[in-house]
Amino acid sequence: MGKQLQECKEKGITTLVAYPERNSRAKQIDPAYYTDKFLYDAANDTYICPQGATLTTNGEWYDKKRKNRTSYQIKRYSTPQCKTCPVKHLCTSAKQGRLIERSQYQEVIDENNKRVDANAALYKKRQQICEHPFGTIKRGWGYNHTLLRGIKKVNAEMAIIFTVYNLRRVITIPGVTELLRRLKKWKPVYYELKSCLIKALYGKENFEVQIRA
Repeated sequence: MGKQLQECKEKGITTLVAYPERNSRAKQIDPAYYTDKFLYDAANDTYICPQGATLTTNGEWYDKKRKNRTSYQIKRYSTPQCKTCPVKHLCTSAKQGRLIERSQYQEVIDENNKRVDANAALYKKRQQICEHPFGTIKRGWGYNHTLLRGIKKVNAEMAIIFTVYNLRRVITIPGVTELLRRLKKWKPVYYELKSCLIKALYGKENFEVQIRA
């Protein structure tokens, strides 16, 4: 998610994206010692733990890979003071002490997360907008699985379903009369339409080749 958030920031897009819940291992930690309770000192590139200890890094970047996701780089931070910390059991069960991994995209991730926490009402509205199509299509219409296999075929199948969804929404909100009025005035840009179709059918990597056809 970090890479996409960074791309949005570079394009001037303000994001409000949900961040993952803590995994089961993190839930075993006392809330007072969650990673977000460790203060990051950008000037010194260190973390300060709730007990005042300083976690440092050797400055090296390590590749972090996740299944079916693009890899990204991280730095690791730790402190020898964990060994003598009286509340270590509240912070970590690791023998070597607490280890914090900081993503290369951590700054933009933190910015997004703070916006989500500070704008609960706006985020709830975003959920309503985003979840409505999936709720209608999956629960209301019963499309909880695809009939075809392969990314190209599934893309085409979903494109049809969401096109029908959009038409139903247009009919429900502005109405058939307004829809027909706008269709009569619509002047399609065929190059852009062809571009969208080619990207959906052939993938981004083959876009430049197919668009010349």
